[in-house]
Amino acid sequence: MSKEPSHPAHNGPFDPETGADVLIAAPLERLALPAGTVPPGTRLWVVDGRGRVYVDRILDSSPEFRVAGALGWQRAELAGPHGGILGAWSFRVECRTAIDDGEAGFGALLRDLHATMLSSSGGDGLGTALVDGKMYRYFIRWLRDHTHTLKGMKYFSGELKTGLELYADTQRADGMVYDRIAPKADVQGWRDHTFRRGDFVRTLNPGTPNSYTLQRIPVENDVEYLFVECLYRTWQATGDTPWMARHLDHARRAVAYATRDPYRWSTKQGLLKRGYTIDTWDFLHQDDSALTLGDNVCDLERTTFGIMHGDNTGMAMACRMLADMLRAAGRGEEAPACENLAADLLARLEALAWDGRGYYRHHVSEDPSFHRDVGGTDEAGQVSLSNAYALNRGIGAGKCRAILETYRRIRREMPEASPGEFFTIYPPFEKGFAPHNDLWQYMNGGVCTIVAGELARGAFAQGDDAYGVDILRRLKGLADRHGGHLHVCFHGNPETRPPPRTFTPLDLSGVANVTAAYREEGGWGDPGNDLSRLPTGEVCFCHVPFRVCPDGRGIGIARDRTGFARELHVPVGGAHAAMYLFHTLSHPDSPAAELDVVYNDGGTRRLYLAPGRQFDNWFMPGS
Repeated sequence: MSKEPSHPAHNGPFDPETGADVLIAAPLERLALPAGTVPPGTRLWVVDGRGRVYVDRILDSSPEFRVAGALGWQRAELAGPHGGILGAWSFRVECRTAIDDGEAGFGALLRDLHATMLSSSGGDGLGTALVDGKMYRYFIRWLRDHTHTLKGMKYFSGELKTGLELYADTQRADGMVYDRIAPKADVQGWRDHTFRRGDFVRTLNPGTPNSYTLQRIPVENDVEYLFVECLYRTWQATGDTPWMARHLDHARRAVAYATRDPYRWSTKQGLLKRGYTIDTWDFLHQDDSALTLGDNVCDLERTTFGIMHGDNTGMAMACRMLADMLRAAGRGEEAPACENLAADLLARLEALAWDGRGYYRHHVSEDPSFHRDVGGTDEAGQVSLSNAYALNRGIGAGKCRAILETYRRIRREMPEASPGEFFTIYPPFEKGFAPHNDLWQYMNGGVCTIVAGELARGAFAQGDDAYGVDILRRLKGLADRHGGHLHVCFHGNPETRPPPRTFTPLDLSGVANVTAAYREEGGWGDPGNDLSRLPTGEVCFCHVPFRVCPDGRGIGIARDRTGFARELHVPVGGAHAAMYLFHTLSHPDSPAAELDVVYNDGGTRRLYLAPGRQFDNWFMPGS
């Protein structure tokens, strides 16, 4: 059979009996049966995946029809005018998300986005958890990342529900929702000791090799509204109202916790509160973390809390979603209270944090007398990423138009070489968030693609199609420059340059003994957590040029790992003012290594290399 030529061909499976390729057709495609010219009076039948006939007609020309009916295996038959089957064909009908826009480029952008999501999903975890005999599946082990990834993957994946069920089944009695699951034996048994205060850690399958750690980052206050959003978007994608209804009480308890618990709720402002982080991320300012048990941790007695607008616009959105679900589940009498809470949150937030210049202020402290050292940063003038998210959270058309204009202003003002106006926060903090959020990096002024996506979506919702299209085209340009992969964050000010210097590369290929990709012997990292996406060839990191072998080979040093060396001797030669090493580690041991520098005159110098000082692990710097 052949297809209408305007539709792209799909790669499909093959018939195990004949070995022939199976034709995969999409709904509404036009198929032509390979029967050539048929006698007058020939009859065409097409039966769909549920055994229902949806084509039954006498042909007056070539045997063509438009695909319809139920998905799955379908069958087309031709019967001659005097009886007898002239031909029969089977094919599969599958509904696949695609954009076919010719040369416009948006179909290619969708393919890049899909590939990026697939390569990222499960990349920092197993993707599955077996707890009490039940198998849970999730895109990313963090609830927030799972929820945001679900917004795109719901168009491609057939498994959505158990990602929400994992956090519903483990919800704390008071309504708190955990936000991360990891194998207990994982090298990132991260912050367990500091999270135990306040009951923010729980062990699943305790005492077994298949045990897991559940964690809630104490400072975070987005988890409960994201839980409700995850439930809503899963319900919208699956249409399974009975399933959704079974989880409504979980959602109601989550909202109640976030709007009552002293860790989460400001009785002074009547709004959700948190410690001083960069927008919705969990990195505390160093002046705050010095007063508690460290980064990511808040303390009811020592933390100076404040209002971050994104927590509240997100909860307002979640409350309206919850009202819609309650009505759909036959509990409409409970919906007005949710809608009233949403309206109250937005009204209080507007009075407290809406800036007349067209954005929500980043953070409004409950105690203005507590001063943090942020260098010369004008905190009142900072525009943080949740402003882009607010465009799609029902804050009103007037504020949406003002926020869009604010981002246009940032585009006019931003550093000339910046990849875009999609900053995590602009301008960035001059002090207080190093080392993993240095100036113009990651959450401190990095250019973030998730901000770009929400900004484009908001522009389209407000009828500003030209701006939305412009953003998407620039995102495609970023993907093209990185082999079709759309990285989450880019340097916010790449034109910042060091003084002129001359570099002489040192060829280490002769002693390279490991590969960038995971292998049982002689490879970096662990399954799903390696350096397989390391750029190769001529690369530049922190303004220092390096030459990375085409296969990413490097020098691996370890005390007790097969394929690695315990020590290596590398001659350098010549006179140099400095030496730069491009290095990392797979496990946060301290000290991780020793570096002995031997000079021509016989003098030596020994350096002890430790995480957080000379280098960090590649997966989560600073953790």
